[in-house]
Amino acid sequence: PLARPARPDLTVREDDRFILLSGLDFAYRFSKAHGTFDSLLFEGAELLSDQSANPGNGGFCPPLSGPRINIWRAPHDNDMYQKTEWLQQRYDRMWHRIKHVSCRSLKGAAVITVEGTMGAPSFNPDFSTALTFTVDSHGAVRVDAALTPLRPEKLCHLPRFGMLMDLDRR
Repeated sequence: PLARPARPDLTVREDDRFILLSGLDFAYRFSKAHGTFDSLLFEGAELLSDQSANPGNGGFCPPLSGPRINIWRAPHDNDMYQKTEWLQQRYDRMWHRIKHVSCRSLKGAAVITVEGTMGAPSFNPDFSTALTFTVDSHGAVRVDAALTPLRPEKLCHLPRFGMLMDLDRR
């Protein structure tokens, strides 16, 4: 890989609601309440879609556009036996509840750690979640995610495990 040229330091500011990260040609805003980015401004362009008019997962969770854990996908014909279990487990309505967010600097990067749970509204959480967002001084974002079942004996086969992010259409 090509070596990246040196860039000015990454600036990190934090308040009760947000973690603000900026560099030479980027400015990112991380929402502590939602446990993800709500703005990724890179080279003057907003990368995330505007979700202000979106009811969010059929009204079951807040409208988000930044990277977040997702375990649902539309069932296929060969999922006919699993589909009922998935819907009973409410995998289509999972909501990420944030328990703790922290930020620390590490070798010219910012590391944001998010601990939480996932479950359907009005139900006990099904999963413990751990997300780590690492932002370097060039604006590159690395996301590491872990999903741990809280009641493995009740867990059925997951439809998927991945990340969901809504990008601006421009």
